[in-house]
Amino acid sequence: MASVQLVSRGDGVWGIEGRLTFATTPAFVQAFAAVTEDAVIDLKQVELADSAGLALLVEWAIQAEKKGLTMSFSNIPIQVLAMARVSGLDEILPMS
Repeated sequence: MASVQLVSRGDGVWGIEGRLTFATTPAFVQAFAAVTEDAVIDLKQVELADSAGLALLVEWAIQAEKKGLTMSFSNIPIQVLAMARVSGLDEILPMS
């Protein structure tokens, strides 16, 4: 099974590295607990993503709001953006 990790790059920027798929996201949902300040989540190093990856971004946006944090996603993979647009989630996901 391929892994996925959340890595602090400093200055409030966090990178997701690996695959955001049905196989990896269930164990990764709680990784956002490490983020305790306003953040940009950079997805440039995501190798593969499916609808579970999109669901993870939505869940993290909800968690950030509950924590009172400002968060945005950057370099969202094209396939995830396409799913977000089709489902209307692009209107609610914070993107930079």
